[in-house]
Amino acid sequence: MSWRFHKSISLGKGMRINLGKKSTGISFGGKGFHVGVNSKRGAYSSMGIPGTGLYNIDYAGTGGRSRSHSSSGGSSSGTGVSNGCVVIAFIILLLTFVPVLMAILTPVQQKFVWAVLGVVVVVIYLLMCFTPQNRAKRLIQKALKLYDKDDKECAIDILKEAEVLQPKEWKIKFLLGGYLQNAGQYKEAIGYLQEIVNFNGDYTQAKLLLANCYYQLEEYEKAIPILQGIPETYERFVKVIELLGSCFAKLKQYDVAIETFKRGPILKRNLDEDLMELHYNMGIVYADSGDKINGLKHLKRVYAANTGYNNVSKLVAELETAIGKKTEHELEEDGA
Repeated sequence: MSWRFHKSISLGKGMRINLGKKSTGISFGGKGFHVGVNSKRGAYSSMGIPGTGLYNIDYAGTGGRSRSHSSSGGSSSGTGVSNGCVVIAFIILLLTFVPVLMAILTPVQQKFVWAVLGVVVVVIYLLMCFTPQNRAKRLIQKALKLYDKDDKECAIDILKEAEVLQPKEWKIKFLLGGYLQNAGQYKEAIGYLQEIVNFNGDYTQAKLLLANCYYQLEEYEKAIPILQGIPETYERFVKVIELLGSCFAKLKQYDVAIETFKRGPILKRNLDEDLMELHYNMGIVYADSGDKINGLKHLKRVYAANTGYNNVSKLVAELETAIGKKTEHELEEDGA
């Protein structure tokens, strides 16, 4: 961060005239924080270190960028600037400057000033509403509502409009990747999700969605290293285990798939959606590997929790027939 010295002349009540080499301006505020207007750059907010003459300044209307300066020159660095800076500056200008101005104006002149201020307020409001950032936010909200109503295609189209306004906004890209994946448009989703992972390598949810896209496209070798890179601390790690084991099973590496599934909390009594899916796939893998007894045991766990889960009732019946309808006691002994 860079800084610079500046000169100012106090007019009292927090009002100052600021003098620079190439511009002049007026500012309002107390120690450590000011807002004001500069003849060269327009409205701004300034945060400084009291007693040093050093300050960091954010200019409005510069494409969402701010600058910080020092006495040694230095370079500028961009950070996000809130549209609220403009509002704060304008409000403080009104509260401080208008009462002083009104005291020296005639009633007719006062009405004219209030009319002008009213127009300025409307203009500022409209400008703020129609910035690319705010237009994109409104589109995102609209897309979320449409998606909640199961109108996936319209939600995706609106998010793409938002992307045009904010092409570098990674949150829009993440929503697009997730929506496209849920809509079954896996190839297009991969482009967005991969960009998110490249941008933020720790974004675990994007990694899981990306791996699922590769799984659905039967590109299991690409999904496996992504899933193996997700830490066990991830809140949906059971889903990671289930998907990783399924990848190995699709590659007919049944032993590796079963060992992967065993990393999950398979002894847990209460089954949520992820655990039911884990036991379901584990049962199928056991059966495909020739171990129908253990396959039936895991499928019965799912059946006991939800008889309507996928086609578990049919699979249980088929396996019971295949192994001669053994008793539960015999199954436990054979599976031990």
